[in-house]
Amino acid sequence: MVCISISIPFVRFLTLFCVQSLDRLDENCKFYKHLTHLFYCKWLHPGTSAKIKSIYIKKNCKDPRHHIRFHGTQRACYEGSSGDKWKPCSNNSCYTCSILRNGFSISKSDPSSMFGPAIYSTIVSSKANLYAKNHNIASRKHAIIVCGVFLGRCACVSRPGDYSAFDTVEATTTSQGGSVNYPETVSYRQRNVVPLGVIIYTRKGWTP
Repeated sequence: MVCISISIPFVRFLTLFCVQSLDRLDENCKFYKHLTHLFYCKWLHPGTSAKIKSIYIKKNCKDPRHHIRFHGTQRACYEGSSGDKWKPCSNNSCYTCSILRNGFSISKSDPSSMFGPAIYSTIVSSKANLYAKNHNIASRKHAIIVCGVFLGRCACVSRPGDYSAFDTVEATTTSQGGSVNYPETVSYRQRNVVPLGVIIYTRKGWTP
Protein backbone atom coordinates (compact mmCIF):
# COMPACT_ATOMS: atom_id res chain seq x y z
CA MET A 1 0.00 0.00 0.00
CA VAL A 2 1.32 3.41 -0.96
CA CYS A 3 0.04 6.33 1.07
CA ILE A 4 0.27 9.64 -0.78
CA SER A 5 -0.38 12.80 1.17
CA ILE A 6 -2.40 15.46 -0.59
CA SER A 7 -0.91 18.91 -0.27
CA ILE A 8 -3.73 21.20 0.80
CA PRO A 9 -3.87 24.13 3.20
CA PHE A 10 -4.98 23.33 6.72
CA VAL A 11 -8.42 24.67 7.54
CA ARG A 12 -9.87 25.54 10.91
CA PHE A 13 -12.51 23.23 12.29
CA LEU A 14 -16.13 24.32 12.15
CA THR A 15 -17.92 24.32 15.48
CA LEU A 16 -20.56 21.61 15.39
CA PHE A 17 -24.04 23.02 15.06
CA CYS A 18 -27.44 21.57 15.79
CA VAL A 19 -30.13 21.89 13.14
CA GLN A 20 -33.48 23.17 14.40
CA SER A 21 -35.08 23.17 10.96
CA LEU A 22 -34.25 22.97 7.28
CA ASP A 23 -35.72 25.04 4.48
CA ARG A 24 -36.88 23.60 1.19
CA LEU A 25 -34.77 24.94 -1.66
CA ASP A 26 -36.38 26.60 -4.63
CA GLU A 27 -35.71 24.60 -7.78
CA ASN A 28 -34.42 27.73 -9.52
CA CYS A 29 -31.72 28.57 -6.98
CA LYS A 30 -28.08 27.93 -7.87
CA PHE A 31 -27.38 25.61 -4.94
CA TYR A 32 -30.38 23.44 -5.82
CA LYS A 33 -29.13 23.16 -9.39
CA HIS A 34 -25.60 22.40 -8.19
CA LEU A 35 -26.73 19.61 -5.86
CA THR A 36 -29.09 18.19 -8.46
CA HIS A 37 -26.33 18.11 -11.07
CA LEU A 38 -23.93 16.41 -8.65
CA PHE A 39 -26.56 13.88 -7.52
CA TYR A 40 -27.48 12.79 -11.04
CA CYS A 41 -23.95 12.86 -12.49
CA LYS A 42 -22.70 10.69 -9.64
CA TRP A 43 -25.54 8.16 -9.70
CA LEU A 44 -23.34 5.40 -11.11
CA HIS A 45 -24.92 2.04 -10.26
CA PRO A 46 -26.05 0.42 -13.54
CA GLY A 47 -29.66 -0.64 -13.98
CA THR A 48 -30.90 1.83 -11.38
CA SER A 49 -32.15 5.40 -11.42
CA ALA A 50 -33.42 8.09 -9.09
CA LYS A 51 -35.57 11.20 -9.23
CA ILE A 52 -35.15 14.10 -6.82
CA LYS A 53 -38.40 15.27 -5.24
CA SER A 54 -37.09 18.01 -2.95
CA ILE A 55 -33.98 19.32 -1.23
CA TYR A 56 -33.92 20.75 2.30
CA ILE A 57 -30.92 22.77 3.46
CA LYS A 58 -29.91 24.64 6.62
CA LYS A 59 -29.84 28.41 6.17
CA ASN A 60 -26.45 30.02 5.55
CA CYS A 61 -24.69 26.67 5.50
CA LYS A 62 -22.54 27.15 2.42
CA ASP A 63 -18.79 27.49 2.91
CA PRO A 64 -16.23 27.66 0.08
CA ARG A 65 -14.10 25.09 1.93
CA HIS A 66 -16.85 22.48 1.88
CA HIS A 67 -16.31 19.37 -0.18
CA ILE A 68 -19.83 18.12 -0.86
CA ARG A 69 -20.42 14.46 -0.04
CA PHE A 70 -23.44 12.18 0.46
CA HIS A 71 -24.25 9.98 3.46
CA GLY A 72 -27.00 7.36 3.55
CA THR A 73 -28.51 6.10 6.78
CA GLN A 74 -31.77 4.97 8.38
CA ARG A 75 -34.85 7.19 8.24
CA ALA A 76 -37.87 6.53 10.46
CA CYS A 77 -40.13 9.55 9.96
CA TYR A 78 -42.07 11.32 7.24
CA GLU A 79 -40.24 14.64 7.44
CA GLY A 80 -39.59 15.96 3.95
CA SER A 81 -42.60 14.23 2.44
CA SER A 82 -44.27 17.62 1.96
CA GLY A 83 -44.08 21.24 3.07
CA ASP A 84 -41.36 23.88 3.06
CA LYS A 85 -39.75 22.99 6.40
CA TRP A 86 -37.97 19.93 7.76
CA LYS A 87 -38.02 19.78 11.55
CA PRO A 88 -35.88 16.87 12.80
CA CYS A 89 -37.95 14.34 14.73
CA SER A 90 -37.04 12.90 18.14
CA ASN A 91 -37.44 9.22 17.18
CA ASN A 92 -34.28 7.42 18.30
CA SER A 93 -34.66 5.04 15.36
CA CYS A 94 -34.44 7.92 12.88
CA TYR A 95 -30.71 8.25 12.40
CA THR A 96 -31.20 10.85 9.69
CA CYS A 97 -32.88 13.31 12.05
CA SER A 98 -30.47 12.42 14.86
CA ILE A 99 -27.53 13.44 12.67
CA LEU A 100 -29.31 16.63 11.65
CA ARG A 101 -30.01 17.48 15.31
CA ASN A 102 -26.71 16.52 16.87
CA GLY A 103 -24.15 16.12 14.09
CA PHE A 104 -22.14 13.01 13.26
CA SER A 105 -20.67 10.79 15.97
CA ILE A 106 -17.74 8.44 15.40
CA SER A 107 -18.73 6.55 18.56
CA LYS A 108 -21.75 5.26 16.63
CA SER A 109 -19.72 4.01 13.68
CA ASP A 110 -18.82 0.36 13.11
CA PRO A 111 -15.27 -0.32 14.40
CA SER A 112 -15.01 -3.27 11.99
CA SER A 113 -15.46 -1.02 8.95
CA MET A 114 -12.81 -1.24 6.22
CA PHE A 115 -10.97 1.88 7.37
CA GLY A 116 -11.79 1.69 11.06
CA PRO A 117 -14.18 3.82 13.13
CA ALA A 118 -14.86 7.04 11.23
CA ILE A 119 -17.53 9.02 9.40
CA TYR A 120 -18.00 7.53 5.93
CA SER A 121 -19.35 9.59 3.05
CA THR A 122 -19.06 9.52 -0.72
CA ILE A 123 -19.27 11.69 -3.81
CA VAL A 124 -21.29 8.88 -5.45
CA SER A 125 -24.98 9.40 -4.69
CA SER A 126 -25.94 5.84 -5.67
CA LYS A 127 -23.31 4.51 -3.23
CA ALA A 128 -24.88 6.51 -0.40
CA ASN A 129 -28.26 5.20 -1.54
CA LEU A 130 -27.16 1.68 -0.57
CA TYR A 131 -27.40 2.75 3.08
CA ALA A 132 -30.54 4.90 2.80
CA LYS A 133 -33.14 2.73 4.52
CA ASN A 134 -36.74 3.44 5.52
CA HIS A 135 -37.47 1.96 8.95
CA ASN A 136 -41.06 1.18 9.96
CA ILE A 137 -42.53 3.74 7.56
CA ALA A 138 -44.52 3.17 4.38
CA SER A 139 -42.92 5.54 1.90
CA ARG A 140 -41.42 5.23 -1.55
CA LYS A 141 -39.37 8.34 -0.89
CA HIS A 142 -35.86 8.04 0.49
CA ALA A 143 -33.43 10.47 2.09
CA ILE A 144 -29.71 11.08 1.69
CA ILE A 145 -27.85 13.55 3.90
CA VAL A 146 -25.81 16.22 2.13
CA CYS A 147 -22.52 16.74 3.99
CA GLY A 148 -19.90 19.44 3.96
CA VAL A 149 -16.50 17.83 4.56
CA PHE A 150 -13.33 19.67 5.55
CA LEU A 151 -10.50 17.41 4.40
CA GLY A 152 -7.72 18.81 6.58
CA ARG A 153 -4.64 16.56 6.49
CA CYS A 154 -5.67 14.09 3.83
CA ALA A 155 -4.29 11.05 2.00
CA CYS A 156 -5.34 8.71 -0.78
CA VAL A 157 -5.21 5.06 0.34
CA SER A 158 -5.55 1.82 -1.58
CA ARG A 159 -5.67 -0.79 1.19
CA PRO A 160 -7.93 -1.27 4.23
CA GLY A 161 -6.60 -0.10 7.58
CA ASP A 162 -6.88 2.51 10.30
CA TYR A 163 -5.42 5.79 9.04
CA SER A 164 -6.57 7.94 11.93
CA ALA A 165 -3.22 9.75 11.98
CA PHE A 166 -4.79 11.69 9.12
CA ASP A 167 -7.86 13.89 9.38
CA THR A 168 -9.32 12.28 6.27
CA VAL A 169 -8.52 9.61 3.72
CA GLU A 170 -9.92 9.14 0.23
CA ALA A 171 -10.28 5.43 -0.61
CA THR A 172 -9.25 4.65 -4.18
CA THR A 173 -11.31 2.31 -6.33
CA THR A 174 -10.41 -1.14 -7.62
CA SER A 175 -9.95 0.30 -11.10
CA GLN A 176 -7.22 2.50 -9.61
CA GLY A 177 -5.63 -0.36 -7.69
CA GLY A 178 -7.63 0.24 -4.52
CA SER A 179 -10.09 -1.81 -2.48
CA VAL A 180 -13.49 -0.16 -2.99
CA ASN A 181 -15.85 -0.25 -5.96
CA TYR A 182 -16.84 3.40 -5.61
CA PRO A 183 -14.96 6.33 -4.02
CA GLU A 184 -15.32 6.83 -0.27
CA THR A 185 -14.30 9.73 1.95
CA VAL A 186 -13.34 8.59 5.45
CA SER A 187 -13.24 11.29 8.13
CA TYR A 188 -11.54 10.59 11.45
CA ARG A 189 -12.47 13.97 12.97
CA GLN A 190 -16.23 14.10 13.37
CA ARG A 191 -16.28 17.88 13.70
CA ASN A 192 -14.89 18.05 10.14
CA VAL A 193 -18.12 16.61 8.73
CA VAL A 194 -21.14 18.91 8.83
CA PRO A 195 -24.71 17.87 7.93
CA LEU A 196 -25.93 20.55 5.53
CA GLY A 197 -29.30 19.14 4.55
CA VAL A 198 -31.24 16.30 2.94
CA ILE A 199 -32.15 15.22 -0.57
CA ILE A 200 -35.52 13.47 -0.87
CA TYR A 201 -35.84 11.19 -3.89
CA THR A 202 -37.50 8.12 -5.34
CA ARG A 203 -35.58 5.29 -6.93
CA LYS A 204 -36.00 2.47 -9.44
CA GLY A 205 -34.13 -0.80 -9.64
CA TRP A 206 -33.93 -1.14 -5.84
CA THR A 207 -36.12 -2.69 -3.19
CA PRO A 208 -38.44 0.12 -1.93
